Amino acid sequence: MMFRLLVGDGERHHHDRISPHLGDTLAMFGAFEIAFHRGPVFLDRPYEVEGRVVGVGDSPKTEYLWWDATARDEHGETVVTMRHLLRFLKATSPPYGG
Repeated sequence: MMFRLLVGDGERHHHDRISPHLGDTLAMFGAFEIAFHRGPVFLDRPYEVEGRVVGVGDSPKTEYLWWDATARDEHGETVVTMRHLLRFLKATSPPYGG
């Protein structure tokens, strides 16, 4: 549930938010960390969620990015944060001919 809150509503793939060029590129979870600041998170309360890329890199077979997401309550207080590592396989990526 926490991951879904912080990556989006499921209406479209979160790859689209990162880059429209990724398409159906295969991605793997590298790692993620969730920190509750004023938790727990409740399903019946609204939250404002924002995210930003904080690091990028590549290896011979993957490209990867670290990104942070923050959910704030109606008072603007940070409720939960997440740092997430996503790895994208170059062999399945359109820019690499996949």
